[in-house]
Amino acid sequence: MLFLKKNGSTLNMFPYVLSKATVNILNYMPGNFGKYGGSQSKMFQYMASGRPICSNLKMMYCLINKYKLGIARNSIHLRNMQKLY
Repeated sequence: MLFLKKNGSTLNMFPYVLSKATVNILNYMPGNFGKYGGSQSKMFQYMASGRPICSNLKMMYCLINKYKLGIARNSIHLRNMQKLY
């Protein structure tokens, strides 16, 4: 999904556009990312949409699981994500 910024209003539109999705997916490469938690703007945009979040990485301090915003598990394969919802 690509958004072009026009008149500074693009960031305000993210929650609305993302709210039209069935589920928002956070897909991470394997590695040490998230070992001590994380704070990505994409995750907060997804949270603002009010739609479930599916992540293939469970961080040490995981807001997704803590506040029941969706599912965060280590090593969820993309093909299996559709079975979760």
